[in-house]
Amino acid sequence: MLRALGSKEDYLNRLQSPKLGALCQLKAGRKVLFWESLDVLESWGEWDRIFDLCKAALNMGFEGETTEFYVCDLRIWKKLATAASKVANEER
Repeated sequence: MLRALGSKEDYLNRLQSPKLGALCQLKAGRKVLFWESLDVLESWGEWDRIFDLCKAALNMGFEGETTEFYVCDLRIWKKLATAASKVANEER
């Protein structure tokens, strides 16, 4: 809804919200917003943000903040690899 009616800036701000953001929802066990966010960011070519979100999601699984099954989620790993191949930052 926000993507359709709001601006890109509004969407990005909501995505990072500490209460309703994609990572917060993922931490609560709800993946839908996270997946939708990755797809939206991909359509905008926001590879840095995709990389950061995927890395944060995987770290949450490694650190026990979410279920460890997120670490095995192939979709997160594929998005992370694609984003890493497209970002200009050599550290990634």
